[in-house]
Amino acid sequence: MNSNFIEFLLKDYSRLYESENFYDVIIKVGDESNFKEFRVHSIILCARSKYFRTALSNKWANIKDGKIYFDKPNSSI
Repeated sequence: MNSNFIEFLLKDYSRLYESENFYDVIIKVGDESNFKEFRVHSIILCARSKYFRTALSNKWANIKDGKIYFDKPNSSI
């Protein structure tokens, strides 16, 4: 592959990683009184994490309005 193509592709993925635009997964960490939501991209999660590859392929998450929701109430912020 052309090294310029790879460089541009990496920059595009980097911008996607840093952006909340076009997210399709919401991860909620904490409990009702103290929580944080992370808006993330399933393609990034699946590319970087075996856990999320499995979770998203097995439909462990709650899917609503085209978004995938993961609630992690026992996790610390």
